[in-house]
Amino acid sequence: MSDLFDFATTLVTAATPLLAGPVGPIELPDIDRLMSSRRTQAESIISYADGSLAGTTAGRLSRWTPLDDLPPLFLQALQASEDERFFDHNGVDLLAISRAAVDWVSSGQLTSGGSTITQQVIKNVMLDASQSLDRKLQEIMLAVQLEAMFDKDEIFEVYVNAIYFGRGQWGAGDAAEVWFGRPWDALSVGEIAFLAGVIQAPSALDPNNNPDQAVARRDYVLNQMYDDGIIDQETREAALAEPLVASERVYEDRVDSWVAHSLSRTLDYYVGEDVAIRGGFVIETTVDPAVQARTTEIVQDYMAGLDGFGIAGMTNLEDGLDETDWAEAQAVLPRIPVGWARGIVTAPPADGSLTVALADGTEASIVLDEQPVAADAITAAVDLGSIVTLSPLPAAPIEAEASEEGANETAEVKPDSLEEDVAAEEAPVRWQLESIPERQVAVVVMETDTGNIRSLIGGYDPGLSEFDRSNAIRQPGSSIKPLLWLAALEAGLEYDQMVLDLPIEVQTADGRWQPANYGGEFVGTVPLFTALERSINLVAARLAYEIGVETFASMAERAGAYPPGEMELVLSSALGSIGTTPVSMAGAYATIANGGVPVRPTLVSSIRDPLTGNAVWQPQPGWGLASTVAEPITDPEFIDHLTSMMRGVTTRGTAARSFASFAHPVAGKTGTSQDFRDAWFIGFTPEMVVAVWVGRDDNQPMGRGDAGGVLAAPLAAELFAMLYEDGVVTQDANWQLLAAREGASGVVGLGESGPSNAGQFTGTGGLY
Repeated sequence: MSDLFDFATTLVTAATPLLAGPVGPIELPDIDRLMSSRRTQAESIISYADGSLAGTTAGRLSRWTPLDDLPPLFLQALQASEDERFFDHNGVDLLAISRAAVDWVSSGQLTSGGSTITQQVIKNVMLDASQSLDRKLQEIMLAVQLEAMFDKDEIFEVYVNAIYFGRGQWGAGDAAEVWFGRPWDALSVGEIAFLAGVIQAPSALDPNNNPDQAVARRDYVLNQMYDDGIIDQETREAALAEPLVASERVYEDRVDSWVAHSLSRTLDYYVGEDVAIRGGFVIETTVDPAVQARTTEIVQDYMAGLDGFGIAGMTNLEDGLDETDWAEAQAVLPRIPVGWARGIVTAPPADGSLTVALADGTEASIVLDEQPVAADAITAAVDLGSIVTLSPLPAAPIEAEASEEGANETAEVKPDSLEEDVAAEEAPVRWQLESIPERQVAVVVMETDTGNIRSLIGGYDPGLSEFDRSNAIRQPGSSIKPLLWLAALEAGLEYDQMVLDLPIEVQTADGRWQPANYGGEFVGTVPLFTALERSINLVAARLAYEIGVETFASMAERAGAYPPGEMELVLSSALGSIGTTPVSMAGAYATIANGGVPVRPTLVSSIRDPLTGNAVWQPQPGWGLASTVAEPITDPEFIDHLTSMMRGVTTRGTAARSFASFAHPVAGKTGTSQDFRDAWFIGFTPEMVVAVWVGRDDNQPMGRGDAGGVLAAPLAAELFAMLYEDGVVTQDANWQLLAAREGASGVVGLGESGPSNAGQFTGTGGLY
């Protein structure tokens, strides 16, 4: 049987060069590049703008580790669990593929994989993660080529250095330290089996979050090792009985996870893929460490406060669940940051405190008066069996005895004896109730004239999710409207021209489009600047219909909100239905703040070879500008009028409440996507842009009323206040609030022919 499958595999490998994809011949990358660069992989050092360490990133791969430097038992375990026929097949294992097919037919789902280690090398290093038929055929053909050009040990060495082990670790070299805080030669058989299995789903198999799944996967690998004769029965039984205890996740190698993660994704943008894959650079970023630290603190405090500081979304254990069953209890809520704890309320609030049983078997007393939310709110929300999330409070200062020189002073008391020293170390931890927000956040702080990113926040906490939302595509909602208004000004409208706020219905290729205002109300006619301040949807729809979606798209792309030619030409784009990223939106608003001269968001100031000191990449004159010719995208007068309109948004419009007590002029715009899925505020001063997005990763509605003016604008106001307080921003603008001029133009259209890209207009009244 084995010989038959080997023969069939050989036949397939001979035929694969002749295969073509569904849309034509499949182009194959240069496989020599993969193998010739494999021994030059190295970490890249990332620095902040002031030269201090921001972290490290390895681009695609981490420190290269030869096979001889890894335990043979680990290599055997990896082969047993991932590709037990690795040394027998020719890159494609038809036996494994047939088993996977049988599983799929019998169960309706793929319960086992058919990819060989050779195919995984191709997938992890050379191809993207798409699931198309073309990509799968590429993978098979390249695996055949790889097997023909290199021996098994070389391929296996690439594999162990290319796979992702979780916790930011690419490659096996430092995986033991990352997961267990010990070198490879200090690991037990069970721990080695865990590391061989964790690559299947590193986040889901973290023992600190999903202990049952982690143990089950480890046990599967141990059984595979036994079945293949790698370990004997006694060793297997001993390893199965071992407790699986992983270390807490730390970020010593990634001081700033958001910056490191963003660079690992975009390094090839600066230096090219062939150079980026090599790594080993010194990357100097534009990020200001002080601004980054303060932004992080403000964002985390704000997001935790949205959910009531630990009392919102409180979860009670199901009836009959044992308090000690932490595998089930821990699965009820998302992961928590390092240093936090989770506990079960064992006694309801009484005498000003709350008793909580922690996962380590100890008890904690939560003092209600020390919490950031009122005691009666906690009492109303918490009940026996509630699962609470906690973070440690700073240690309380020790009160010194009153003296004649100064009564009631607080002083540091140093223990005079060993007993006092031990007592100080064993002082009980004081805890604060916390929430894990269901909503996520992204923040970009950028210089308006250079595009230099001074702070980049990709989410609530990288310990919970490293996904960088600052570069994620989301619907911008009404935050796109300033670019539509700018296109309308360029097309001939005056800033105080009266426009219609009345229902509109348009027949499009996809059916009738009937936009509506928030609340369903309309007022008839309003000045153009007022329509932006109030973010009136019906006016936006009429503007897009009258000037044409192509005209609007041209302006949005010139400003940098979308790459050239990539904004979909649909009328709903006027209301922000076409997705873009917070970084791109920050760049577009920086263009407005920069007098209309387009700005390119920039995270890197230079990339150098640490051995020679030579620059691998550095900005050329005008790099921060989207064009080497510093020409505005439209008439500066239109930019001035738009900026004054956006000043009205924060003074008397949808963001006025958030900036009511703010002493400095800020121009900006709120945005809310359909069904409250995305909340935005992007604003600027003459020196700095702040872009804020709040939403859910699963793109579900957040709740009625969770609009940009409610969720995003208050956070942006706090960030602008920080920038002024810390002296990062010093310049005030002299933007004037607009008012209707005497004899302002009436309600008129822009042309007689009408737009060419929209359907039949059947609304009431004229377009304006």
